[in-house]
Amino acid sequence: MKGKIIMSRLSFIFLAAALLLTAGCKRSETSSESKTETEAEAKAAAKSETKKLSGGAVLPLTTAQFKASVMDYEANPSEWKYLGDKPAVIDFYATWCGPCRSMSPIIEEAAKRYAGDVVFYKVDIDEETELAQLFGIQSIPFFLFIPVQGTPSAQTGAIDAKGFDKMVREILKP
Repeated sequence: MKGKIIMSRLSFIFLAAALLLTAGCKRSETSSESKTETEAEAKAAAKSETKKLSGGAVLPLTTAQFKASVMDYEANPSEWKYLGDKPAVIDFYATWCGPCRSMSPIIEEAAKRYAGDVVFYKVDIDEETELAQLFGIQSIPFFLFIPVQGTPSAQTGAIDAKGFDKMVREILKP
C-alpha cells in the first residue's frame, strides 16, 4: 500500500513537471543565455555547498540548487534521476508551521549523527513554491528520503526521533 502511494505521488510529480515544462512561456535568446549562466553558477555553488555539508549541517536548498544537486526535472521530466553521490533527506517546511519547528532539532541531530553519510537539506515552501508544486505538497512538514539508487520515499507530518532515524537508515541500505 505504501509503495502504491509513493509510486502514485511520483507519477503525479513527473506529470506536474511535464505540464510545467510544456506550459512555460518562450524566452528570448538573451534571457536563455543568462538563465544558462545562472544555472551553471547554481550548479557550481550547490556542489561546493554539498561538500561543506558533510560537516553535519542542514543546508537550505533553492530550486536552482535542487536542479543541480538533487534532480534536474527539466532535463529528465519523465524519470527520477538522482544527481547526488550520497543519500539525502529533504525537509519541506514553512517558518510559520509548528510541527515543522518541532522537527527541526530532530533533523539537526540526525544531520550531525549521519555527517558524511547522508546529506540533509531544507526547503522553505513559501520561498521555493516551484518545488512545493512539483511535489504536490499540501501538508507540511513533508520529508523526501532519497537513496543513491532507487526511488525516493516520502513522509508527511511530524515523526518522532526514532521513526525519523529509521527512515534515514532505510536510505542507507544498498
